[in-house]
This record gives sequence, C-alpha cells and structure tokens, in this order.
Amino acid sequence: MRTWKLRCCLAVLLIPLALLPLSALTPAAQAQNAAPSVVKPAKPKRVRSAVKSANMKTGEIAAIDTTAQTLTLKERTGKTVTYALTDRTHILKNKRPVELSDFKVGDVVALRVRKARGDEPPKVGEMADPETAQWLKGLRTKTQAVAVKEISEDRLVASLGGDEVSYVISDKTRWSKGGKEAAPEDFKAGETVYIVPRGLPNGAIMARAVADSEQAAARLKERLARSLHGTLQGLDTTQHQITLLTAAGETRILPYTEETEVRQGGKTLPLAALKPGQRVSVSIRRNEADEETAARITLQRAKRATRKSAVGAASGSAGKP
Repeated sequence: MRTWKLRCCLAVLLIPLALLPLSALTPAAQAQNAAPSVVKPAKPKRVRSAVKSANMKTGEIAAIDTTAQTLTLKERTGKTVTYALTDRTHILKNKRPVELSDFKVGDVVALRVRKARGDEPPKVGEMADPETAQWLKGLRTKTQAVAVKEISEDRLVASLGGDEVSYVISDKTRWSKGGKEAAPEDFKAGETVYIVPRGLPNGAIMARAVADSEQAAARLKERLARSLHGTLQGLDTTQHQITLLTAAGETRILPYTEETEVRQGGKTLPLAALKPGQRVSVSIRRNEADEETAARITLQRAKRATRKSAVGAASGSAGKP
C-alpha cells in the first residue's frame, strides 16, 4: 500500500516537469536536447610562393629534359608549364651556385622567368630552392651590412653571414666614408660596409651605394631616389627653393620652378599653402647634368586619432587632478 502511494506521489511530481516548455530548461539541458552540430572540415592551407612577382614562378619540378634543355613545373594550382633552360640560367641551391643535376623531380623550386619570342617556351633566368630565392630577394631589395673580401674594377665581393656575395660596381656606384664622398680604394678587406642594392635584368646584383655606416647608406639611397619624404623647414620665394629635413635626417635645399605643382588629396594648391613644419613628399626631376628640381610637392594629411586612442587619452586625463 505504501509502495503504491509513493509511486503516485512521484508521478504527480514528474508530470509538471514533462509539460514544461523547452525554453524553461537549463542551458545544459537545452544543449543535450539540441540537434548535434555539423563540424565543417578545415580548409587546406594554401602554399604561398617563395617570392611574389609577376616573373617569379614557384612549384614542384614535374620533369627535367637535359636533351631538350627544358624544365616542367607543376604550380600550386596544379597547372604544369614547360620552361626553357639556357647557358645563362643561374642555378643555385643552399645559397650557392650548383649544377642542374643537383635538382630532382619533386623538388620545390622558384624560377625567375622571362618571356620568349614567338612560340618558344619562357626562358629561365634563375632557378633556386625557395629559401635561396627569398635570400636573393633580400639581397636585391634591402640594404645589407657585409664584410668586404675583395674590390676589383667591376666587382665587390663580400661575406654575409658566412655566405659569399658578389656585387657589380660601376662609375655610377656612390661611395661614402666618414660622412664624406669616397672612392673604392678607401675601403679595405675586412671592413664592414652597408650596400644599397639594385637587381639587374640578368639576375646580377648591383651596388648602387656603399657606405661605412647605416645612416650614410640611407642618405645615399635617398639621393638616388625619385622622391623624398620629410618635414618642410623653409620656403624661399626669392631664390625659388625649399628646405627639407628628409626622413634620413639630411637637410636638402631643392629649387622649384613655375611648373612645380603643390598638391593635397588630389587638389592643386597655391605655393602659399606651404608652411614650415608640414609633412611633405617631393617628386624629383633630374636633368642631363644630374641637377635636381622639385617637380611636385605633396602635402601629407595629418593622421587622425583613432576612437580607441581617443578614449584612452580621455580616460588617462580623467584621473589627473
């Protein structure tokens, strides 16, 4: 009898719970009653090229034909392209020149290619493993600190992290030592120099400027550039020239003409809009005598403070008395 009464009481207590809506259940209970979620498979990561450039191709070697002097490359898209190898193709591996036989089918390589005439396949100017290709890109684009090994009439051979690097030098190469103009013979083996490079069409690397300090190299690089960035220091309307403190910390005096434009945000402004303290970029025009003129002066807009920084500044000032 008692057992029957106990069962009746339990039934009376459980009926209201069964009638409760799903929204009244606890989050844990709702999670248990919810339909199982479908887990989407992760997308495979894309393999990026070692060097991004229109004339650079990266992929796996699909075939090498030593008789026809061709190499077939399977790009990351799955497309295969056949390229021509020539006697002038530079082949490198582990940052050193090697033979074509040092590469095998399946190896990942980066090719520097150039278009051929007619129906001929594109020609390979340079072939390297991805790490070496990235290293070469840095040599061609970034100022490097190297140790001089030898300077000849047309070459500067140096050591960079234990690797030998050869730079082309010419009468256009600029030299600086002790803050003054210098000559190749002023530098000796073992000295550390900073080289401003430029990649040549044939794959070689030219030394545009050689200096004994990083700051001097930066200033030489600025002097070779077609545009300057800095702060306007003065405007002389009598002498028709501006004074600019450049990003490399050099004070430059540049003449301007009636054809010199003053621009800001796509608008043309009068010369009177130029004021000391303004951030500007200056496009340089050089004549046959290498004399410089300011062709265009562009005023840079002041950077607006972001909402986050503005809130931070307000909260910081709120705590001050």
